[in-house]
Amino acid sequence: GTTVLAVDATGVTATVGTTVLVVNAAGVTITGNLNVSGNIDNAGTISSTGGMTACCGSPSDLRVKREFDPMDPEESLNRLIQIPLRTFVFTSEFVETNPGTPTDLQRGVWAQDIEPLIPQAVARGKRVIGPGQVLTDFLTLNKAEMIPDLIGAIQALAARIGDLEQELLALKGGVV
Repeated sequence: GTTVLAVDATGVTATVGTTVLVVNAAGVTITGNLNVSGNIDNAGTISSTGGMTACCGSPSDLRVKREFDPMDPEESLNRLIQIPLRTFVFTSEFVETNPGTPTDLQRGVWAQDIEPLIPQAVARGKRVIGPGQVLTDFLTLNKAEMIPDLIGAIQALAARIGDLEQELLALKGGVV
């Protein structure tokens, strides 16, 4: 395959066969296949216009952890019930400069609502949001950081249901 490297005032473009890597003010764009061995550290969003396969495993073995503290399921529930659920459509400028962004109605949350409740789930970085528009404090949401609170909220609700079932059973005089 042919390999071409072009460097100019706008950035760097590397072409190897049918794979093109562009690095410029908008970020990094790869057209073609990308194979990674190791970690990708990213404060923004990784998106794909085609399929994307990723192994999302994270170190979870207790032998590599320290400073164990239990989480309070009721606190998790209280955090989650404060998060507004919303529907939205991405701006046309954002879609234009961020290929792969959905154009139809979406459901979800805003990082601005999550940050005061679960700050470790929110990251700030630089992101092109439209032609010539770059935000240096663009918020992204790591939804995996919310999973412990989701589990805790389920545990809190399950405990409440169990308590209500016991109370109901007692009110019925132990008769089901």
